[in-house]
Amino acid sequence: MDEELARVLKEGFTVEEVELAKAGYLEARRIARGQDKALAERLVNYLHRNRTLQWDIAFEKNIAGLTPELISNALRRYFDITKLTQVKAGDFANTKSVKSAQ
Repeated sequence: MDEELARVLKEGFTVEEVELAKAGYLEARRIARGQDKALAERLVNYLHRNRTLQWDIAFEKNIAGLTPELISNALRRYFDITKLTQVKAGDFANTKSVKSAQ
């Protein structure tokens, strides 16, 4: 994971990666709005946050406008890999790396 994060911070994402991610994310939101339970949950959540579906329109417009450059700049500005905490959970009794660390 460290190598991939370092690569992304150094090289960024391709246009194709960003376009695919945006399309998938926006499609998932569109589908969720078409499901009664998900829409009801969103509306209740928005009541507590004082939002309307107009907020969704603006949010999705911002997502659609993202570019690889904007994403890379934000990652480099706000993401510090040295402050990342990684946690591994599970049964590692039979794994080589855990046995060698013990």
